[in-house]
Amino acid sequence: MKAFDCLIPLLGERLQRQSSVVLVGSHARIPLRAEYFSSIEPSAGRVVFIDSGSGDVLAGPNVCVSFIRTCVLEYEKNVRVSRSVSEYVLSIIAVKRNLDIGFQVDLFSTEGDLLRSFEFDAQDPAFALSGLRADPVSVVGAVRKLLEFELVDASIKHLSKGDIVVRDGDLDARGSLLESARLSLRTAALSKGVIVVGLSKTSRLCTDSGDSAVVAVRSIAKEGSWLYFSGGEVGFVKLNPFSQYVFRCDFFADKEQAQSAASVLALNSSDPAFLGYPYGLLDVDKTAQVSKAELAELRLRFAVKSREKFKMFESALDAHDLLNVL
Repeated sequence: MKAFDCLIPLLGERLQRQSSVVLVGSHARIPLRAEYFSSIEPSAGRVVFIDSGSGDVLAGPNVCVSFIRTCVLEYEKNVRVSRSVSEYVLSIIAVKRNLDIGFQVDLFSTEGDLLRSFEFDAQDPAFALSGLRADPVSVVGAVRKLLEFELVDASIKHLSKGDIVVRDGDLDARGSLLESARLSLRTAALSKGVIVVGLSKTSRLCTDSGDSAVVAVRSIAKEGSWLYFSGGEVGFVKLNPFSQYVFRCDFFADKEQAQSAASVLALNSSDPAFLGYPYGLLDVDKTAQVSKAELAELRLRFAVKSREKFKMFESALDAHDLLNVL
């Protein structure tokens, strides 16, 4: 394609830029300086990995029923010593709220017990984009993150100073519910000395010149495995010297604790299936994941039990899927 002949040199020219800081949120800045790199030497420790998975059993513009599975795995000296799995059914229904709509959210056990209820505003900036109303499906991710934050908080209670809890994903929070849960676990972690880590497989952070933060950090990195942390709550790690991957890594910890956590994660990051990524996160992701086959079975069971009573709601969204198979 001739357009590529023009585009490739243009990209090369425009992406050769100098950055001085990484932009985090609306105010925080991470300086880009070689002095903030520190080498990692793998070491043993006690670490808990937390993740969740979900799949939509019913999805329409005004309703969503989702199956959620959470998982907590504990490793000690790089060996898994315990596993805990919980499963839920989440119902999200659009309801009238003043002059607009909101969402009534109910969380059930798989046995049908109502565990808790929430209400969300469809215009909540935590879910709505560019002033557009959120849809029910967009709330599922927030509830999953809330459950994960609460699992982190619960894990802190039975851990000791210097132990580590790792969430698959960042430690950011948007919306009052998540912000409250985040504050609770952060306070618990710092008061007890348990190190909380959020490791992200992907990062959308950019620098002040518009570059990818991961690319900018890697461009000034030293050889080997390392931690890049200037304080604050966000850093970057390369957990294996032979890996090509650099990950964003959030911490509720000081510099010394962050270094300790990175060393323990480095020992757990030598699996050739994903070199440089903690095996514990691969393990917890695999356990929490809701497979396509499992979701198909759940949707079939729901359709049979409901006698396809709610099929009309899904039909408002599924015409595009039909085109994909024609």
